[in-house]
Amino acid sequence: MATSENLDPLYKIIKQLSEEEFDDIYQNLTSNKAEKSALFLKTIRDSDNPVEDFLEKQDISASAFYVLKSRLNQKVESFLLNRLGDPKMEAIHKVFKVYDLIFNSPREISVTTLKRLEKTMIEIDNPLVLMVVYRALKMLHNHDDENRIEYDKLFNQAVAFYLTTEKAINAVMGFFRAYERFYLGRRKSDFNEMIKIIESVNNLNNLYDSQRIYICKSIIHLYSRQFLDLPERVLDIMDPQEEVFERCFTILENGKEDILFKNINLIFDFLRFLYYHNQKSREREKIYFELLDYKIEELLTDFNFGMECSQILFFKLERHLAEDTLDEMLQDYKQYIRKVDIDPDRTVTYVNYSMFQAYVAYYSKNYENASRILYRMRNKVNLRKFPHMDAEVKLFLALTYVLQDEVDLANQLILSLQRQFKKSNFSEYANGRLFLKILSNRLSGKSAKKVGQTKKLLEEYHECNSGIKAFLPYLDLSLAFLHGNGSNNKSNGNDALNS
Repeated sequence: MATSENLDPLYKIIKQLSEEEFDDIYQNLTSNKAEKSALFLKTIRDSDNPVEDFLEKQDISASAFYVLKSRLNQKVESFLLNRLGDPKMEAIHKVFKVYDLIFNSPREISVTTLKRLEKTMIEIDNPLVLMVVYRALKMLHNHDDENRIEYDKLFNQAVAFYLTTEKAINAVMGFFRAYERFYLGRRKSDFNEMIKIIESVNNLNNLYDSQRIYICKSIIHLYSRQFLDLPERVLDIMDPQEEVFERCFTILENGKEDILFKNINLIFDFLRFLYYHNQKSREREKIYFELLDYKIEELLTDFNFGMECSQILFFKLERHLAEDTLDEMLQDYKQYIRKVDIDPDRTVTYVNYSMFQAYVAYYSKNYENASRILYRMRNKVNLRKFPHMDAEVKLFLALTYVLQDEVDLANQLILSLQRQFKKSNFSEYANGRLFLKILSNRLSGKSAKKVGQTKKLLEEYHECNSGIKAFLPYLDLSLAFLHGNGSNNKSNGNDALNS
């Protein structure tokens, strides 16, 4: 067993350690009751024949000795790596430390530290640092053709892995840009772009067994399943959602120190809520809703990996309406929701936030304030390039004018919308034309005959107002037209809604 000991890197490294480094390792072993490992460490440091000298003092089998040696080797490697800091610290810090290491340490120590760092970076899925590690190892083996070529190959693989990871991250960002355009415009081209991204990120995930790429794929797949009517060919490539959630939560739990993973727990809570909402699992949905209800500002203002989370406002509205707790929602609105500052450049978030405020005003029969909110929003953001949302906002605004008997303002918008719905891109919007008939019918009078006509139009409207072309899905028109006239409700005494 002693014949090759002088060639063993472990022995060379231990002899090259400074006194301070050696004492630190020795103290760590003794304090953790690893007395035999500490004795072997000291024997290597002091003896020219450490194996023979150690075995003379210890009654230990060959297999037990090799286990002991292996554990000591891991302890030394961990110590050397920890000189660089936390094994899961930010990658950029490690990059600088790697070059510090190879220029200021004996070669064996550098190689051993880098090999340990390589293992850690593979475990935590960090291709950026792996690139630096392999480049450094290639440099250290500059005169060893076999190892230099091998590390050059590994470096190129790490580069490819890194670029693939970047593509997956870019896919997430690209998907949500396409989704926002689709949400505002409901164009087929944006929908098709999202389908391509869903399929492409799935292909990227098949290239590598990577936690980061899997998380990126899962975010896109889970979100699209909640908000899009996906074709069968796309659903066929997707894993069962419960399995996806289980694996993702395991990754996030094990990667608490990862700079990416620790920042995306909230969006997975949001995705989980959406899943239970669509599955009509009310008890579980309630658990996640109550969690998210306290984090509405974070969902509206944080980066959230580019995900559009402002729909949480509409789910909150739905829940309070279903539970007949509108007063509670008004309190929440007054205490914190109306104080959230949304950048108008974040168009979807700003539009949804404004629409939520207008919905709240509508259900409080504060139509004047609803008009003010919608008018202000239309002046802040240019929706002309997004015909669907432009029409939806104008329909809502026209409705508020009708309910205030602001006939001239209402008629101006109705005429504008009638011209808009004659265009070819609105050929499938029977719901919009019916909405205008409801408004026009109301403006022409409130006789019993007109009420009967309105009721019939409302039934037709609700039948066709579904799918991606739906307008104002959270608005109950019967509240204004069939359960009281609601006209001239300009403040209703509700200070919570006056902004």
